[in-house]
Amino acid sequence: MCGWGCALTSRSNREILKTDFYIEYPAYRRFLPRRLLRKGEVSLELEILRWIQQFANPFWDFFFETLSFLGEPLILVSIFCYIYWCLDKKRGLFLGYSVVMSLVLNGFIKDFFDFERPIGKPGIISRRLDTATGSSFPSGHTQSTAAFWTSLALSFRRRALWAAAAVLIAGVGLSRLYLGVHYPKDVLAGLVLGLLSSLILWSLYRRWGGRISLYLVSAAVFLPALFFEHNADFYKAFGLLLGITAGIYLERRWVRFSPPVGTGRRIRRWAAGLLGLGIAAGILKLLLPASTPFLVLRYSIIGFLAVGGCPWLLVKLRL
Repeated sequence: MCGWGCALTSRSNREILKTDFYIEYPAYRRFLPRRLLRKGEVSLELEILRWIQQFANPFWDFFFETLSFLGEPLILVSIFCYIYWCLDKKRGLFLGYSVVMSLVLNGFIKDFFDFERPIGKPGIISRRLDTATGSSFPSGHTQSTAAFWTSLALSFRRRALWAAAAVLIAGVGLSRLYLGVHYPKDVLAGLVLGLLSSLILWSLYRRWGGRISLYLVSAAVFLPALFFEHNADFYKAFGLLLGITAGIYLERRWVRFSPPVGTGRRIRRWAAGLLGLGIAAGILKLLLPASTPFLVLRYSIIGFLAVGGCPWLLVKLRL
């Protein structure tokens, strides 16, 4: 009898140990064969999801789908545009920079780990699958919501905003679990990354004074990833960063708009700008293919229009 020595060195037992190690330390996923990954199940996390979903009913379905919607681009872009076009240009720029950089980081990390979602796992009901793009880790909804509302609260420094930020960040994160499209570790990682990125970028933004060189350096850091990334969300976010950088140059050199005075004028400018931006985004989606270079180009144009093009047109229209 060779006891524990043979048991630990046999092929089957080594595979079991590796699988258990994968479950405990999922960051090592890339170093294990696919056949072992299929055996590994994050059982504790799935049990948490099943426990949450046991309370499912039509009311909670609507409630959490609405919460999840609050963390999606349509809402965040609309608020950003109102702040940037109509309230405070400098604070709006920081908000846009912080969220876009957080999205770039999110797409990069998602592609590196490439974790599967809980969609299709036994006992898990997944809803709003159209919002579950790319890999699972970390949660893009949670991270973008954390980055957006933390950046907003840092910029305006009001207690009501901090309270709203805490409620919305927690609510969006919980909604992704209830909807069965993320594991708890995805939401936790997204929350931490969103908070940390906004705090770090706030410090950098104040130190650099919002100079365009900050945007250029930020783009240069992630530029090499374009050659090996496979995540569409990364390409979109990187394109937005390039477009925002070009838009800032246009606005500071030739537009130099000021936010309007009066609620009525602000709402008219906001509505007209969103309508124009939405039409442009729709046309670009129809005209440009979905392949990588054109995806970067499309979102670069959208970022450029949001920061530079739309303000120029709104000034010309005297809105």
